[in-house]
Amino acid sequence: MQFDVLLPALHHLNLPFPLGGTSNHFKAAILKRLGAWDAYNVNEDADLGMRLAQYGYLCGIITSPTLETPPSNTLAWIPQRTRWIKGYMQPLLVHTRFTTSFRPRAWLGLFLGVGLSVSAALFYAPFTALVMAALLLSVVQYIGNPADVLAPLGSRDLSLFLIGAISGMMALVLGARRAGLKPLWRDVLGAPFYWCLQSLAAAFALYQLATRPFHWDKTEHAPIACQSPPSTPVFEARPLYVAKRSAYGLKHDHQRHPHHSAHPGLG
Repeated sequence: MQFDVLLPALHHLNLPFPLGGTSNHFKAAILKRLGAWDAYNVNEDADLGMRLAQYGYLCGIITSPTLETPPSNTLAWIPQRTRWIKGYMQPLLVHTRFTTSFRPRAWLGLFLGVGLSVSAALFYAPFTALVMAALLLSVVQYIGNPADVLAPLGSRDLSLFLIGAISGMMALVLGARRAGLKPLWRDVLGAPFYWCLQSLAAAFALYQLATRPFHWDKTEHAPIACQSPPSTPVFEARPLYVAKRSAYGLKHDHQRHPHHSAHPGLG
């Protein structure tokens, strides 16, 4: 939903959007002019997308995807999502200060791409609990006295809740299909439970923002074997750097910057 629905929509509307961390390409001169990225923001790419917009620069989306293995279990997922949401909260505090230059388009992108994401993560589970409690109360009242049933949840409120949930599920299906995946019914119907976990991560994020704002929760990624067809691996596990200089290319930075010692084996 994030990379195949929301961000392309903001891009189509020519609005700024929070960058994703899997694959970014920058003009180095512009990046250096802005002071690179914020080392104290745990979601520095999202902050950088907003900062580029505040300085009048535009970002775009390329069609080539970057694949990354997701967390394999909930215990690994929650710290990752906690860091992401906390990293969305930080730009909201930074870019809404009075010292920040006011660019209406940048503020609109900040509100749609960052602010609404944080709000949805924080409030989905509490509001869902309120709706479920109201519906349960209606059933209990009907069983007790069918002739005298209060309406704790208005029809318009319930309709708004259902429209929001259905819209989110439709976006899930659309994003999955754009990513080349086939969503199952259990994925769609299980989305509300997944969104409630977002609220749990958002609660942790809010706590960390107050107590440990710069703490970085590491994410454990378990490599998986991707094969299509089964006999032909899509990704081969091979070292990026090898002993022979020619295997990496004669125009590597070591040729122009001999003091660079990140890979001493290459010179």
